[in-house]
Amino acid sequence: LRLAQASEAGAGGDVLASVNRLTNKDVEEIRVLRNPPSVVRRTLEVIFLLLHAEKVTPPYAAPTWPRVQKMLCDTNFLMRMRDFDATELRKTPEVASYVANQYFSPSGGSSPSNMPRNGSKRASIAVMTGPRSTSQNWATLRRSSSSLLAAGRQIADTEEPLSVQRVRRASTAAGALFGWCTAVLVEALELSVPVAEEAKPETPPPSTVPAPFDAGPEEEELCGPVPRPNLPPERPVPPKPVREIPKITPKTKPASPKQLPAQAKPDRHFEVLVPFELGHSGITDDGEISLQDVCAMKSMRHRLNLEIVGSPAQIENDALAELRMKAVVDFFEQQGLRPSRSAEKSRPVPMDKSPGVICQFLLDDDRELRDFFLLREMGDAFKPPAATMQVINCLERDFQMSKY
Repeated sequence: LRLAQASEAGAGGDVLASVNRLTNKDVEEIRVLRNPPSVVRRTLEVIFLLLHAEKVTPPYAAPTWPRVQKMLCDTNFLMRMRDFDATELRKTPEVASYVANQYFSPSGGSSPSNMPRNGSKRASIAVMTGPRSTSQNWATLRRSSSSLLAAGRQIADTEEPLSVQRVRRASTAAGALFGWCTAVLVEALELSVPVAEEAKPETPPPSTVPAPFDAGPEEEELCGPVPRPNLPPERPVPPKPVREIPKITPKTKPASPKQLPAQAKPDRHFEVLVPFELGHSGITDDGEISLQDVCAMKSMRHRLNLEIVGSPAQIENDALAELRMKAVVDFFEQQGLRPSRSAEKSRPVPMDKSPGVICQFLLDDDRELRDFFLLREMGDAFKPPAATMQVINCLERDFQMSKY
């Protein structure tokens, strides 16, 4: 852990400055990952355990990825990291020690439960030596070899301790979060970070060629004339070629997009179903993931109007649909959002489809998105900024379009 913090300090400079450079867009790129790389997932697990150290109780275990995604939906996530006091972890030293050993120790990711039991080997040998036919023995041997290969794969898949090089290779944003983790743990555990000594310039070894001896008249009289070394004449140094600086032609500004009248109406909206179990009003795991996607999109694009409408099954009553609407509103209010109810009363679904609550994103107040989709239908689309293009891709990928 100390070496990881020293490597982070030498490679990235100030850890807090790296975290300050992160934006909600960087966090959203990690949150939308369905199957993130192992080092990225484990880095986010460390952040979850450190930020929720007071609520973590033994036996300690890594949080699930949906719980980590829910943490990333919080609009104050980066602010919580910047304002976090590492000394608070000293009140829960067991959690800090667990994180350091499980994620930064070379033996933290291994587990004895992944090793094959000796009893299973003896049982396989006993079956082979029993009074069975040759075909039965071969079948038993194939099953035993398959189980041993599976155990070998589990041992090979043992997760290595986290390092700044592996994390940054997988995600630049996760690399900045990794630096925050190591800095917090080192300060909480009161570890000393090794400082690399400055490299001193090497002095060239003494020359083995003897210096020319200037003999005086007395030495020449005793020893005779001293031979002089034949040194080659010095070659003239050619002048360095002058590098010509290419002329920079000014770039022409792209043409501004076509402006539509302010009273133009959008031609579509985007929606997603928050599924519920038939006859129940509690939010399921799949429903919570859909709600997290809605919260993330709203945090990325505040000008989108969020409306909800009930979608009960044909055999369900209005009271159950109202309870589901209240549960969804409570979830959004916990995230600091206030959705409005749609003018559409309800949208019943047949028995072969899941009931729930429909969350809609309307483009009436988002003129940039409204004009983009209208002009694209006219064949006169413009190229929006990169942040707006990311919102468009997320809407078309994670939500269902409803065209008027």
